[in-house]
Order: sequence, then structure tokens, then C-alpha cells
Amino acid sequence: MPEQLCPPPGGTVTGQSDASGHYSLTSLDPGPTGLTASAAGFDPASETVNVVPGADTVVALVLTPASATIKGTVTDAGDESPVEGATVTGKSPSNSMSASTDANGAYTLSGVPAGQVEVTAAQKFYHGGQGMLTVAAHQTLIQDFPLLRLLDNPKS
Repeated sequence: MPEQLCPPPGGTVTGQSDASGHYSLTSLDPGPTGLTASAAGFDPASETVNVVPGADTVVALVLTPASATIKGTVTDAGDESPVEGATVTGKSPSNSMSASTDANGAYTLSGVPAGQVEVTAAQKFYHGGQGMLTVAAHQTLIQDFPLLRLLDNPKS
């Protein structure tokens, strides 16, 4: 799969990798140089390297399968107030990620792989919530959770 490589700023030099993923760029200015690799279906990878005149610099840029973001808000279903400190977890067949809600009840799950993802929200004073999402690469999906209070919730 071909990769496009470009070192910003100060002009752009592009190249393409071979079938083994090897690439070579010439005519780079000496000093710190930013490299970015991209390919369809993958998240871009970037790294800054120090180009030394007359020397070869070897850099491995590793691309990961394209991902998405899930974000939303966890609220109290009764009064719609934010639920701080809830844990939101996303689980796919290949990955699991989690985040805690902030004072506004907001959360963000980054690096979510494409495919089916089960998203759950839990907080000790509330009944948990869940949702199933179909995620495509480079999407930002919204999944809000209105949670019902437990009877022993000190807020009741």
C-alpha cells in the first residue's frame, strides 16, 4: 500500500513507499524536519527527525488502522444534571478503551477502531447505561447517557 510522505515546513518533498514499506526522500534541508506518512484506511503517523548533511537518517513510521472518536455526556435522567466521575467504556472485538466524565458530565473515547463497539456508562450511585454503535474510520460519534439514580444515591 503506497504511503505519501511529506516533511513540513520549508517546502514539501513527497515520496512513495515500495511494496515492503521502504521509502527514500532526498533534498531535505538539514536540521529538525517533520515527517508524516499516510495511507488510505490508516491514521497518519508523524515524527520529527534531525537531518544531518551527508548522512542517511533511518526513520520507521508505523501506521495504525484508521480510528474514530466517540464522545458525549452522562447526565442524571431525573434532573438532567451532569454526572461527574462516571466511567465510560468502549469495547470492540479487538480493543477496549475508557474515559471518566468531567464536571460537565462530558467524556471522549479516542482511537476507537472501526466496526461494532459496545459503549457503557457506570457510576456508583446510578444504574448503568449502554449502547451499541457501528463505527467508521475518521468519524466522531455522539453517545449520551441519561442514567437513573439508585435508591441509596445521596443526591435523592
